[in-house]
Amino acid sequence: MKRICILVSVVCVLCVSGCDFKNTQPTPESVFNAANTAMLKGEDQIAVELYYKLLKNYPTFKRYKPEILSRLGNLLYKTEVYEEAEKILQILVSKYPRYKDIDKAYEELLYIYVEENKDKAKAKIIRDAYARKIGNPTALTDIDRTIALMTEGKMAELLSLDASMICINGMRSSSVFDPNVFPVKNYIKKEAVDYSGETTVIRMKQKGAYGLFIKKGNAVVARIKNSKNGYAPQWSWDGKFLVFTAMNWETRERSVKVCNLEKGLYAESIFSGKNVEPITSISADASKIIFVYAGKPWIINRDGTNRTLLDKKIKIKNPEFIAWAKTGDKIVFFEENASEYMVYSLGKK
Repeated sequence: MKRICILVSVVCVLCVSGCDFKNTQPTPESVFNAANTAMLKGEDQIAVELYYKLLKNYPTFKRYKPEILSRLGNLLYKTEVYEEAEKILQILVSKYPRYKDIDKAYEELLYIYVEENKDKAKAKIIRDAYARKIGNPTALTDIDRTIALMTEGKMAELLSLDASMICINGMRSSSVFDPNVFPVKNYIKKEAVDYSGETTVIRMKQKGAYGLFIKKGNAVVARIKNSKNGYAPQWSWDGKFLVFTAMNWETRERSVKVCNLEKGLYAESIFSGKNVEPITSISADASKIIFVYAGKPWIINRDGTNRTLLDKKIKIKNPEFIAWAKTGDKIVFFEENASEYMVYSLGKK
């Protein structure tokens, strides 16, 4: 159904752009203009369909071929369709090495090979080509550092490091996120269902005070101790831990709290302070927690040790959603009133 809607939209865009109803085949110029218009309006799916149409149905339309490949590759990359983005970007760098925006194509390919495919050999080939043709020393430093981490096999093992050894070493924006890549996610909500779908933690009022309660089906089982004013609860992936924040209205401080369900229903406070945002995010292995304090992203070990600022330059305002990649090397933030997700790459200091 979604694909049908997209195709209908494509037809509408083409007609608005001036296609002739007497002809079954619109001119390549009209398709190109319609694709560019859709892209500028943020209608990514429509633009992708139209750029593909140009490549498939108009092989002799070569005047804007580099622009078509570049824009299509960028849109596929932006929407995280990495397999297709790789194919398009590879055509661009191999056939049009002097294209004005070729540096962006190289950088997107590097990201795909390093962060997504974990293909060290291909990453090295693209890195060397980038060094010869572009030679941006700052970008090369970051690329070499990331490839070195990958070579040492530490990208997937990042979560084994202490919180004090982790930092943010890259960022990008995206209009979508893949829940299969980021399965451990949290929203600012009053309840959360565990990943088995069997147990719920919910914020409720009892005896004049709000707290967090465990529910099985429709039945409330128990209250989590030390959860007064608990908010935005999140389950760990394995269902063994609950993480949430709680506001102390007398001191105006908010605490990050962890409940180890294997030890009982008592939540321990691992950090407290003013200007702590309500939402947190626990890693896939439940060893680290990310939260926002004073407008900046922080990481802390689950036991409360070694609270560390991830990047002093990054500012995060009113986050509504945080997700952590299962590999541990990326986190996603979505801020209030934002139009795109912010994806941050994590690495070793």
